[in-house]
Amino acid sequence: MRYVEYREKIDAIGRKVKAAMAYPVIVLVVSTVVLGIVLGFVVPQFQKIFSSVGAKLPTPTLIVIAASDAVIHYWWLFIAGGVGLFFLFRFMYRNFPRFRFFCDSSIFRVPLFGELAQKSLISRWTRTLSLLFAAGVPLNEALHSIALLVNNYLYGAATLNIQKDVESGSSLYGAMLVTDIFPSMVNQMIAVGEEAGSLEYLLQSIADYYDQEVEMVIETLLSLIEPATIVILGSVLGSIIIAIYLPLFNLGNVVG
Repeated sequence: MRYVEYREKIDAIGRKVKAAMAYPVIVLVVSTVVLGIVLGFVVPQFQKIFSSVGAKLPTPTLIVIAASDAVIHYWWLFIAGGVGLFFLFRFMYRNFPRFRFFCDSSIFRVPLFGELAQKSLISRWTRTLSLLFAAGVPLNEALHSIALLVNNYLYGAATLNIQKDVESGSSLYGAMLVTDIFPSMVNQMIAVGEEAGSLEYLLQSIADYYDQEVEMVIETLLSLIEPATIVILGSVLGSIIIAIYLPLFNLGNVVG
């Protein structure tokens, strides 16, 4: 029964984190498609008008037309480059530990997304350790299992170091403190749990606390992404529209 509850909570928080991480990607893809349609189909129609009247084009309009020509003639290159970069990143992430370490540690420095990644990792880390404690698994073996399960190279390597220190006689609190990647609140609660002999329950409490924190970060993230996207996409499209209509305004002034 305890394992079923563990899986339900881990899966639930995992789905929420993935949804929060995927949302900006979806927004980026949709925005790219919209810009592609504007540059690939709308701008060329205006370009024909400008060519037919022999209008002198201002610099912003020339930049938009150049971008439109690039999209029309080299769209396949942009797609191939994007796909190539994706597979190159995946290959390097899987096969180069230093690159993976750099990526997994850099994510924590990204505003909001880093906070979301760290808190979800701590929730999973403490909940898994609590479950293994409840099952009677020795601490060193439990830590080794977590190091293999945790989906972050930085935390995985740190957990293996914690395991080594524990096997050398260090307390869990002391070993975690050395890694310098766990929040002070987590370290303090671990210390209290070890002294009181209630580590399993305090680990569970830490996990529950961070589950709530994850939900709060997700709500904040989603509430900021939508207006930010509207502002950014609106600014880009607005700039394109202004650049397109500048020659028309100039023509109107000449005729007037």
